[in-house]
Amino acid sequence: MRWSAYSEAPLPRGQAGMAPMLARHAARGCLARARGCLVLVVALAVIMAGGLWALSLIIHAPLLVFVNPLPYYGQYAFVIHRGQTEVYVVAWSPDGKRIASVGDDGTVQVWDAASGRARFTYRARRDSPIRLAWSPDGTRLALADTAHPLVVLNTATGSTIVSNTASPGQRGLAWSPDGRRIAALNQPSGVEVRDATSGAVLAAFADATADEVAWSPNGQDLAAADQDGSVRVWEVTTGRVFLNAARATLLDYAWKLMWSPDGRRVAAEVDARDQVRERVWDLATGRAVFGHTVAKDHGSTLAAAWSPDSQRLAIGGEIADTITIWDVVTGRQLVTYGGHQIAGFFGSEKVLSRSGVQALAWSPDGTRIVSLGVEESIQIWDAATASPRYVYDTNTSAALFNGGFAPQGARAVAWSPDGRRVAIAGDKFAEVWQPA
Repeated sequence: MRWSAYSEAPLPRGQAGMAPMLARHAARGCLARARGCLVLVVALAVIMAGGLWALSLIIHAPLLVFVNPLPYYGQYAFVIHRGQTEVYVVAWSPDGKRIASVGDDGTVQVWDAASGRARFTYRARRDSPIRLAWSPDGTRLALADTAHPLVVLNTATGSTIVSNTASPGQRGLAWSPDGRRIAALNQPSGVEVRDATSGAVLAAFADATADEVAWSPNGQDLAAADQDGSVRVWEVTTGRVFLNAARATLLDYAWKLMWSPDGRRVAAEVDARDQVRERVWDLATGRAVFGHTVAKDHGSTLAAAWSPDSQRLAIGGEIADTITIWDVVTGRQLVTYGGHQIAGFFGSEKVLSRSGVQALAWSPDGTRIVSLGVEESIQIWDAATASPRYVYDTNTSAALFNGGFAPQGARAVAWSPDGRRVAIAGDKFAEVWQPA
């Protein structure tokens, strides 16, 4: 009795001579099945490729690569929040020992900056965005929003120090440099200066359309940016207005108010219908000494920051192709950085060009800038030479994109006071990155 090469059962008597023929038939059947499998695999690959191509057309998301590929270094220090809440504010305490975050569910949390452990949680309502500010000594945290009163928390215990229930909603707030007073924008009366311990009103300045307020570094003056496009500065003790920069057009809107660190100038973004301008005023003369104008798309804004030495202003934005650094005294452009410029490709065909910056900040020593791009990469670069240093990379797809991508939905960045770490906030996360 013989055994078929393709069967485990013995052939019946009388059929042994048919074995070679049966073997050939079996071989042809196996080959046909192999060809069928190969065709099936190829068909599935074509279908999958076509599906991915169609999906990319639907969502307008072709392959993105950086125009100038960058090294991507850096590592997590720790994650301070993962959840279902978007985090839109992160702020370091002045001593760098704690981090405060604000979520869109009205949750304010304070974290230990060394371990990432939560110290306490304060739950406000979700009616409106919350403004947050650390006291200069880091022991208190002031909160305000347009629907609720001013609140001051003890950051060691999370207990409430001040809750002025008699005050209506606040649009903005700022601590005086000595930590004894808080300036808040009170609806609808104007700017109020309150005692930081009792909440009592110490002074008031009529300005019903003010949207942001900021103390001068010496604590003697207050600046306010208005919804009507004007910028005003008061002397706190006398109430004298010594800067009143009126709007240029009826549609102007002033915000993103910033004193220079030396207190000699104040900057603000002024939005108009078809353009956005970064303007700087000299407080000694009351005159505008610098302006940078960019044509804008609907709803687009700028991102700007003073250098620690008060001599330079970095300007980017959602509508700007690059970040530029300007000498505000001479008006000369010093540096141009284009690291956030990216392009999209299908094969070798360029189908998308995109760039822009959501936020930027100088390192405390003034040598580096961290910038958050519209494409959600977070980059650190040299402020003098525009040379890239690091790109934040936590996504495993980073190698495909020739650069690093931050977790999806990054919204804000902030340097630690010692310049060694960067806090990042975004869609359902808050993290600390150590770029070294």
